[in-house]
Amino acid sequence: QLGRKTEELALRTIAEVGDASCVAPLLRLYEAVPSAREKVAGLLYHISGKLAFAAYWFSQEWRAGDERLGALEAEQLAAWADNPFQSLALRLFAVRAAAHLETKAMVPVLVRLIGDRSEWPDLSVQAADTLSALRLARPLSPAIVRLLRLEQLWVPAVVAANWSADDDEGRAALESEMTNPRAEVRAAAFWIAAGVRDPALQPALEAGLGDGLVEVRMAAAWGLGELGQRSAVSVLEKHLSDPDDRVQTFVRGALAKLGVPVPAVALGS
Repeated sequence: QLGRKTEELALRTIAEVGDASCVAPLLRLYEAVPSAREKVAGLLYHISGKLAFAAYWFSQEWRAGDERLGALEAEQLAAWADNPFQSLALRLFAVRAAAHLETKAMVPVLVRLIGDRSEWPDLSVQAADTLSALRLARPLSPAIVRLLRLEQLWVPAVVAANWSADDDEGRAALESEMTNPRAEVRAAAFWIAAGVRDPALQPALEAGLGDGLVEVRMAAAWGLGELGQRSAVSVLEKHLSDPDDRVQTFVRGALAKLGVPVPAVALGS
């Protein structure tokens, strides 16, 4: 038994430097010492969060850590993730860890979490990310697109990574969010539309040039430049005098990508 101060120091150290190698012993501690479960769940959540961000930034740390996650069982993770009375930290850990077990055992739970609006938004978003890692997200693309209403950090990356030009339902869902009255949702949807370079989204991007939100107009202009369709030139040229100079810059950049010479802007104009 550790003294209180020693225990606190140990927990802080694990939180600071812990990686996948800490998961198995922490799980054993979770089972053996019920009074420590809240703290252990928090540590597991923290470690899985660090590793998830590392994977997001194209690190190999999670891949190396996979070999040290042998103590995890899909059935146990599913039970934790599916239990609304379990701590949110442990449930999030379970959902994140499932992405690295290469098993479909948790898919029904993950699908439920995405569509259940009574669940924590963080769980829904993480479930989408895990399904993406398991290469099973595409059939749920409309539901995942709608998660933009809950969170705009992870969801755009998940949607873009699973975009398919022949997914008419996913495109319709995104176009719907491109007219969402909430500014942050609409902007996120437009940046996705701009980034996936889907020619079928050109009309929606062109409409975005007239949006009242500056960020939407910027995204729309950038996306039209990325598409490379000369048919967008006339629409872009109408917005060269946009009231916001940032939008003007994006419009000029898009026209340049389309091979249209645009006179330089005079300093101070």
